Amino acid sequence: IVWIAALPAIASFIKGSLIGTGFMGMHVRTPIGTGIGAMVLQYLLSLAVAYVMALVINALAGTFNGQKDMVQALKTVAYAWTASWVAGIAVIIPWIGWLIAVAGAIYGIYLLYLGLPFTMKCPPEKAGGYTALAVIIAIVLSWVVGLIVAGVIGTAVYTGAAMTGT
Repeated sequence: IVWIAALPAIASFIKGSLIGTGFMGMHVRTPIGTGIGAMVLQYLLSLAVAYVMALVINALAGTFNGQKDMVQALKTVAYAWTASWVAGIAVIIPWIGWLIAVAGAIYGIYLLYLGLPFTMKCPPEKAGGYTALAVIIAIVLSWVVGLIVAGVIGTAVYTGAAMTGT
């Protein structure tokens, strides 16, 4: 998890700070220092979300007649989220990169559905509900993390610009 979770954060840094974004004749790049801060924050929060999701999957195991095991829950998260983390590299590609990232996330959901009966020992007929609830919780957690990153980095950019007079 430690190595693969870094891939989307590094790709976002490369896209935002080194390549930049162009639209309607304008080209915008995030300052290098801000980009590095965002990359580190995104990486650390993605590790935190992965761990919290492992806690959630472990806590939900009893509800879906599964077997509670924290190590297996962490393996489940690693198994399911690897596709999404690898597809997150595609954010570098303009216009189509987000489609690849979404496809990776969808495939990750499918992998979670396939993996839960084996890792958490839940009955296969309950894997759909287990997956749906875990995905809803993951979406909410990811949304909160996105707000935190945007708030911290947006505030840093805003206050940095105010300090330099630009």
